[in-house]
Amino acid sequence: MFTAVVRITGAGRLEDFRERLRWLMVRDVDAEEMPSADRIYTVQVIWDETMADSAARWLAAHPDGHLILLAGNGHCHDSAVIGRLKRRGVAEAISIRSVIDDGEGSVADVLAKPINDLVVVLQMPAGVERAAPAPATK
Repeated sequence: MFTAVVRITGAGRLEDFRERLRWLMVRDVDAEEMPSADRIYTVQVIWDETMADSAARWLAAHPDGHLILLAGNGHCHDSAVIGRLKRRGVAEAISIRSVIDDGEGSVADVLAKPINDLVVVLQMPAGVERAAPAPATK
């Protein structure tokens, strides 16, 4: 049986999350209605809590062990899984974000609003170009 008390709100968290969700709000005309930002945020918080709880339990059961949690950028920062791990007593947790230096400002965007402990900058492979954005739909 799974029981959890989930902290859904927090100063600025929902607003920050809404900003990160902007790209989701552009959708295909024929797509189903998008859930609200509040609903998406609630689902992500439950997912973050579940990952943090699972990781904390594993670490408690393996005190000499180390754990690497691979998750998307939306989950790997202090207001997501990392903060939730720390709240559960896991003191040594860091977030690492990779970003590709595409020459179009992606590195500057990540550094302008730092939400991770470390950023690893990768270079675009020679001969590889960034994909064109999807065409806007009406």
